[in-house]
Amino acid sequence: LLSQQFNIDNHIDFKIAENDRESKRLLMKLEQSKALPSLSAFLNYGAQANSDSFSFFNSNQQWFDSSLLGLSLNIPIFSSFKRSAKTAQAKIALETADIRLVEAKQRLNLAAENAKSDYQLSIDNYETARKNLSL
Repeated sequence: LLSQQFNIDNHIDFKIAENDRESKRLLMKLEQSKALPSLSAFLNYGAQANSDSFSFFNSNQQWFDSSLLGLSLNIPIFSSFKRSAKTAQAKIALETADIRLVEAKQRLNLAAENAKSDYQLSIDNYETARKNLSL
């Protein structure tokens, strides 16, 4: 038990810290991507008919088709420094998450070493007590 290496990757606290760091990294990429231009397209198709009576399922009914195709290009030029402030906030949050990840790793390694030390101390105390009993 003492010779086994502590695997930090399987600990839930480490996984939570890793997930938090990954979410902060993705949030920073999102904030950075808001400065990029965006292009979107849309298509709309419809058909309509007019009649004095309800004959819309009749094959002789005349239908008028209509369609619409469009593109939209959005180029962000100025956002009153809001976008750069949000990006800076996301960068700070990412750095904080990095520090928390290292801190969690160190805390878990310390707890594992303390547990090993306590275990070794208990074994030594047991051996000492057993020797004292035999005297």
